[in-house]
Amino acid sequence: MRSLGLICLLLSTSAALAHDVPVNPGTCTFDPFELSVPAGGSSATVSSPTAADAMRVVYSVASATAQFQQRSVSPRAFSIGGATGTIAFPQAFNAQLAASGDLHAEDVALRVALGGVTATVPVSLTTAVAVVGDVVATGSPMTGDGLVTLAGVIAAGRLPAPLDATSVVRLTCRVAPAPDVDQFALVPAVTSLAGVLSGTAGKLRGTLKGGTVSAASISGVPAILHLDAGGASLATVDFPGGFTVQGRNLVAEGGDGSRLTLRVGKGRAPARLQVTLPGVAVPADATGSVDVQATLVAGPMTARGSRPFRARGGTLRAGS
Repeated sequence: MRSLGLICLLLSTSAALAHDVPVNPGTCTFDPFELSVPAGGSSATVSSPTAADAMRVVYSVASATAQFQQRSVSPRAFSIGGATGTIAFPQAFNAQLAASGDLHAEDVALRVALGGVTATVPVSLTTAVAVVGDVVATGSPMTGDGLVTLAGVIAAGRLPAPLDATSVVRLTCRVAPAPDVDQFALVPAVTSLAGVLSGTAGKLRGTLKGGTVSAASISGVPAILHLDAGGASLATVDFPGGFTVQGRNLVAEGGDGSRLTLRVGKGRAPARLQVTLPGVAVPADATGSVDVQATLVAGPMTARGSRPFRARGGTLRAGS
């Protein structure tokens, strides 16, 4: 019996340590590297990467971060609208990394030289969704084989012409070897999604299950709700003031009348989510079962989830 107990102890210890080991550094090179101005429909042609453009990625499970490093700053050449220039990352920048594969790097200082003018602009890069005004950019979280896309939006007037309108940067790379993201912080998933979405009104409800929803970490920081159906965008709502405490609830209100309400559960109980929207862009040809995906970003938290909705007569419905 004593030997059996010792074996069980060793097995349980091994299982516990399996996800408590150092994460080996990786490398990645951003390619494609996209730089565009949506309002003018123009896109930059960015030079192909060289060996100097490779980045080392170093992880810290304790701080839930991935640091992107270069041996030295390596500007990438580009051309747009008849003008030529360069764009460069800082020598290193940090990104929060979650078990979902989502990354968020706040205020990465991009240095852009264009038409004899040089500007350094802070831009937040994310695998979720970024919004400035009517311009929306989306990334995609890191997959099991290390493929990841970061996106950011630069406000108008921050860069030299012809990038002086609101511009978008999207960066894709494959980190090799891919990290074991299971060791990083769990984030909640949007579950039990239900409601009605149409061109004149939208009401959704759901839960944020798993991970931790901390009122302290998501209060007073900008929030974004992004909805899409089968790859087509339904709505992207910006809540620049973020959530505020109202009684037992956290409430965020958008300038278009949109409203998010979160009631954080006690202990391990899930948080309950309610959404009111003035209307969404339901695809005119939507019929049958359509997969509706919701992405909620609030400070360090990115919660995702999806559910099939029934499409009929320009309306999407799910649940009772």
